[in-house]
Formats: sequence, C-alpha cells, structure tokens
Amino acid sequence: MKEMYFKIFGNPQIKVDNIVISPSLKRGEALLYYMVVNKRVCRDEIINLFWKDSEKKNARKNLRNLLYKLKQDLGFDLIISINRETLVLNPNIRISSDYNEFMEGIGEYEGSILEDFCDGIYMFSLWKEKLRKKVNYKFLDSILLQLKNNLKNQEFDIAEKLALKIIKIDSKNVRVYFDLMKIYDAKGEDEKVHNIYDKFKSDFDDLLDDNLREDVEKFYKDVFMEKADRVPRVKFDRESFFVRNKELNILKKEYEDFIQNDVKKIVMIHGEAGVGKTHLVNKFFKEVDNEEADIIYYDCSKDDSHKNFKLCKELFYQARECWSSGNVSLSKYFMRSGARIYSFLEKLDENTVLTKEEEDEKLKYIEKSMSQLFGEIKRKFIFVVDNIQWGDKASLFLLEKRIPFLKGKVMFISTVRDEGGPWVKDFLTICLNYDRVKKIDLKRFSTEETFEFIDKYSNNSVSSVVKESIYRESEGNPFFIVEYLENLGKDGTIKEIFTKNISAVLNGNLKGLSDDEYKLLKILSLFNIGLELDTLKKLYDFDKDKLREILRNLILSGIIKEKYGFDEVRYKFKHRKFKEFVYSIIETSEKKGLYKKIREKLGATQVQGEKSFLYSENTNSLI
Repeated sequence: MKEMYFKIFGNPQIKVDNIVISPSLKRGEALLYYMVVNKRVCRDEIINLFWKDSEKKNARKNLRNLLYKLKQDLGFDLIISINRETLVLNPNIRISSDYNEFMEGIGEYEGSILEDFCDGIYMFSLWKEKLRKKVNYKFLDSILLQLKNNLKNQEFDIAEKLALKIIKIDSKNVRVYFDLMKIYDAKGEDEKVHNIYDKFKSDFDDLLDDNLREDVEKFYKDVFMEKADRVPRVKFDRESFFVRNKELNILKKEYEDFIQNDVKKIVMIHGEAGVGKTHLVNKFFKEVDNEEADIIYYDCSKDDSHKNFKLCKELFYQARECWSSGNVSLSKYFMRSGARIYSFLEKLDENTVLTKEEEDEKLKYIEKSMSQLFGEIKRKFIFVVDNIQWGDKASLFLLEKRIPFLKGKVMFISTVRDEGGPWVKDFLTICLNYDRVKKIDLKRFSTEETFEFIDKYSNNSVSSVVKESIYRESEGNPFFIVEYLENLGKDGTIKEIFTKNISAVLNGNLKGLSDDEYKLLKILSLFNIGLELDTLKKLYDFDKDKLREILRNLILSGIIKEKYGFDEVRYKFKHRKFKEFVYSIIETSEKKGLYKKIREKLGATQVQGEKSFLYSENTNSLI
C-alpha cells in the first residue's frame, strides 16, 4: 500500500513513500491539500474554489483535465469519484498530514496554513484564511490553559512567552494583555506595565467590559498610585524561606523509589487552602530531575465537580500534548488510542445528567481503553492533580478503579482539602487503603513557625508587635501571612485586612452557595463562638434534618467545621477570615434586624450570660 504525507503547516510539501514530489500544476497541488483537509467534496465546490467566474461547462472540463494531470504526476489515482458529483480520497492509499495529526491531538502546530502558497487564487485564499482561524482557535484553547497554569505556578518567564504568542495570533485579546500586565508587575518591569495601560486607554477602551475596565484601573492604581505608601516590596524568592523541608524530603524519597526501582507511587498531600500544598509540589519539581519522567498536570476548579468526566478529559488533554511533543517514543497505536479516548470524552456533554446505566457504559469503555493505553507505556509518567477534592464523580470513580493496577511506570500525586462531594471522601478512603500510598499532612504554622517565616521573608525587618498581629489575623495560614506582609504600610501596620487576593479567595469559596446556606453563614458570623444545633434551630426556620443538610454542605465546601466539646458539637467558621468577610458584606440594616432576632429568640438573659457571645468588628463585647 502506498503512503502519502502532506505537510500543510508552514511551507507545504507532499511525500509519496517518503519521497518529495511536486505536481506540475499549482492548482493541482492546491486541490490535493483541499482534499486532505476536507476528505469528501462535490465537483461544484471545487469549481467554485478555482473557476468561480468560468462557465460551468468549461469549469467542469478544467476539473477533469486537472484530475487527469494529477494522475499523470502521481502515477496513480489519489482522487476518485464515488458518483457523478462526489470526489473522495482513494481508501487504498495510506494518507497522513500534520494538519490531521494536530486536529486529532497528536501533532504540533508549527507555522501558518499553506504559507505563501497560491495566494493569487481568490476563493482558495479565502478558504485558507478560514482554515487558519479554525486552527488558531484550537491552538489558542490549548495555550490559554497552559498560560493559566504558568501564572498559577508563578512561572512568569514562560507565561510571558505564551502571552506574547497568543497576542501575535489574537492581537485584540484584552484579557491576555491584562495577564501580561500582571506578569510584568511580578517581574518588576514597571515601564512595560505602564505601556500596556496606555494601550488599554488608547486602543482597547471600546473592547473592555465594565468589570474588566474596573479591574485594569484598580490594578494600575495598586501598582503605581499606592506604591509610595507601601514598604518597598521584597522579591518573593521562595527558595530563601521554604519551611516545608520535612515534607519535601518525604516526597523526594517517594520519587527516588519510583525512578530507581520501577515501583508505582501514589502520594496525597492533604491540608486546608493556603497551607502550601501546591507550593510544595512546585518546589519538589524544581529540585528533582524532570528528565526522568514526563509530567501531566491539571488543577481542578470548583465548577468541575458537576461536569461529567471533566478531570479525565483534562488529564488526557495534557497527556496528548506530552505524547505529541516528540520527546516520547511511542507507537502510532498508542498515540491513536489516546486520541480516540480523548475524542470520545470530548463529545460527552459535561453538563448532561447521566443515568446509572449510561455512566456505567461510558466508564467501561474508558477503563478498557486506558488499560490498553497504559499497557504500552515505556517511559515514566507523573500525573499531578491539584485540588482533587473538586474532581467529578465519574472521573474519581475511574481513578479509584485504575489506581490499584498502575504499574511502576506511573506516579500519581494529588493535593486535597477536606471539601467536595461525598464521593471524594469515598475516593480518599479507598485509595488510602491501597499499598504504597503515602499521605502528607500540611498544617498551619505554629506561632514560632510564623515568626520564623516572617523573619526570613522580611529580612528581620518586622517588629514583634506586628508579627503577633499578623499571626492573630492569619491564624498561621501561610497564604494570609504572605498577603499581610506584602500589604504593610510605612508604619509597619497591616494596611488592608481584605486584600484583593484574600477577597478573591474568600469569594471563590462562597461561590455557588444557596440562599439558605448564605442565611446560615450570616447568623454564624454574628457570634464569636460556634453554635450548637439546638441554638441554630431556634434562630433558623428549618427542621433539624434540613438544617443538618445545610451544615453538611457548608462543611464539604470547607467554610465551617464541627468543634467537639465535652457534651456538645458546635459549628463555627474554619478560619476567622471567613467569619469577618461574611460579616463585612452584611448590610448594616440587616445586621440590626439579625441582632434583634437573636435577642428575641434566645432571650436577653441567655445572651448576656455568655462573655463575648456576639461579635462586633470593633469590639468583642456584646452588641
């Protein structure tokens, strides 16, 4: 069987049995590229492409002559008729192209479509432009995801290159320009930040929606207008004050065993938001030899938990990028099997509610395909899933079934919080019972660890009083500690309790809550101590079963926790910042109404009998 390969990206080229050939007519070569992309076309379509202004009779004659000339040039029929009107590629010839490989997810996008080829044929040029846009949009989808991950991991040099690449393709992508603004700020290149801001004002003002315009203005103000009122910013060099060395060494040891002894490894890094789970993983990958294995990474978002097979789709997306990079020696069967699985997943509607039978059927197909796929792996792979607590039920069930059968070529690392749907708890419980599963728990910093962290970060420039204030506000959570350190005023005090980043994180956790859940949080925010179920029942107009369901959802969302006493269970916010934030967004008139309701429902004597029972943002005394 003859083999043909078509290079469509960049300068085009055709090979027959690995020998470069050049058809004698440019229109003939153009027709071949058009057929390879479209595979099945009608004669009138081709006539419109090449002879739009000719009489139909003459145009059909020209097409017949062109097909005959192509047969002479090639020595065989590549384009055949299946009826009077339809042309297809000869199924007895094995045909491949860089374009089709890219669209299937097993090839790279390098160069423009058919660069400088047949630009003088008007309709063909229009088709080329339409095809370029299609490929560009697909390419942009992939690198936008990479850009998001690079920004999250503070890989600003790589992020800058990707942002500039996107802008070259989509010169009016204002959101990527805003990302570039943030990148230059992080790199300390203030002049470039200013230049982009000027571009927003002069060229892009009509492209900005109100929210983005407000974000740009606030960011620019934060960078330039308020800099004079801040302590000179210390470069955030994580290397200089990384304090999770014990946990880092555990992770390194697991990795060394995996690399040297071909032993599968499953590592789960557990802890609340902001304690440094992702930081630990990033530090680990900076210190180990990444040449020994390929890394496939995905960061789950809260929205993913309700989307069918979302995690599986994203892992396979990352995997196929890795397979097509050219760094991995894999068979065509392996790459096409991976592409088929992703194609199957891509066609699934993430938002459709599947029946048990439909879910089981799809799980069986994917599990069988994955089993065949991983059986072919020769090189080592590391799968990293950040925030796996937001993984969807179907994907976690699939991982739960496959993890016991992973071979020594695969290492699986995940970060997880005590949040997410009930299926997450089942997944973690089952996985932690497997052999060779290592769980690493990250806790908040103690007072001593917080002070040590602050001293390293600030070069011992923060007073003991301010360190105590930062510990009190942060409760030892590293994320809050860093935010407050970066927002100290000239007098050394915390300039802003709810910084932009803190507000974004807290808002993100509150996103998607029901009206009833918000209502309960507002009540809890009015108390300095937690409340037991019976007291909540008095203040909340629901029966206990409904109340328990709401509390359970808030616990799974990581916002509140159960605190066990001698003979009671109280519900309280997981971090004081959640309480303060919820309290801050309640209107004053609503607060007054809630305080009045508390006095009426609980009775003045009961309320006044408990010290600091009710919360005020100014004092800890009774309101």
